[in-house]
Amino acid sequence: MLFIDKFLFFQILLYTYIGMRIEVWTMKRINFPMLLLAIIVVAMFSLVGIAIHYANFWLVGLFLLLGFAFMGFGLKIRKTGSASES
Repeated sequence: MLFIDKFLFFQILLYTYIGMRIEVWTMKRINFPMLLLAIIVVAMFSLVGIAIHYANFWLVGLFLLLGFAFMGFGLKIRKTGSASES
């Protein structure tokens, strides 16, 4: 309850002194393909750590390459998607 009171106080303070209105931001749509791609990238870099632990440097190189490839692919999709929306 104390957190809600502090949050309301912070809202009133910003609204009165700065003139800014705070709204509750809710996620309306989840982009599941990009979420899956982000999970895959995190998994690849986690697998790099596991491969380092087992001292298998071939897998370290493979997972690093795959991690950067998936990350580059996601950035390319985001760049072309944002360009087509505007």
